[in-house]
Amino acid sequence: MKVLCIAAIVFSAISFSSCKKDSIILPDTEHSSDKPGDSESPQDTIPSDTIPQDTIPTDSGDTEQPQGPGNLLSQMGTIKLSYDATYQLTGYDSYSNIGYTIVYENGRPVRLNFTKHPSYAIYTYEGDLVSEIVTYNGYNEVSYRHHFTYANGKLIRESQRSYISGFLTVDDYSYDANGNLIRIAVSGAASGQESDLKFSYNVLYGNYDSQPNPMPLISSEYYLPGVKLFTNNPGYRETPSSKELYTYVYSSAGLPVERATKLEGYSHVPAAIHRYSYW
Repeated sequence: MKVLCIAAIVFSAISFSSCKKDSIILPDTEHSSDKPGDSESPQDTIPSDTIPQDTIPTDSGDTEQPQGPGNLLSQMGTIKLSYDATYQLTGYDSYSNIGYTIVYENGRPVRLNFTKHPSYAIYTYEGDLVSEIVTYNGYNEVSYRHHFTYANGKLIRESQRSYISGFLTVDDYSYDANGNLIRIAVSGAASGQESDLKFSYNVLYGNYDSQPNPMPLISSEYYLPGVKLFTNNPGYRETPSSKELYTYVYSSAGLPVERATKLEGYSHVPAAIHRYSYW
């Protein structure tokens, strides 16, 4: 995951953009392009002043469209989310090459159909929790296999095996007492064997506010129903190469309506602004 992002498949910028690898066992092209990690994080290497300022879409004026409860996130920056009339998440789209629609059976996701390349993903469950997601290419060949491990209902480990490169990437998740992600410990093995895993680096989050985080995803690459990495909104995200500082503007309901991102040590660079809208 990498909140994802977060080693894709899913939400940037969820929210939810990729946990870019810094010291690297794995090649950057494998992990950054295919596994966004957690959605709370913009790309590490993009200077803030090059990121366009986001705008909140205006109302289409179509009174026939059903209205949501007002607290379902429909857009954060360039990430767009869609829902059905029962408030189930049905789609994810971003400015990057990540986009998908969600297929449900008996009220739970069973398949993702990717909209920007000819591939799809199939879910396997153990009880109510997703235990595995397998991604297939346009020739129905397995590309990636994700395994998920939980403790007390929280995701604590995600492993991704690439059948393209043979690499194995493992993300171990740690949380604070409020259920907020505070660390992703990233390890990798070029052999694809767990016995050869070596720690690579940490991605750290902290300085959380007390307001609800509206992002329903752990990652822009896929959707895990009922699983969130962020209860509240983080004040920073830190990798070995950079530290992003976040400040928020909130609605009267306490939901974030704007997030400003600054790179620590670059006070002269204007903040990147991501705006939120709700359905």
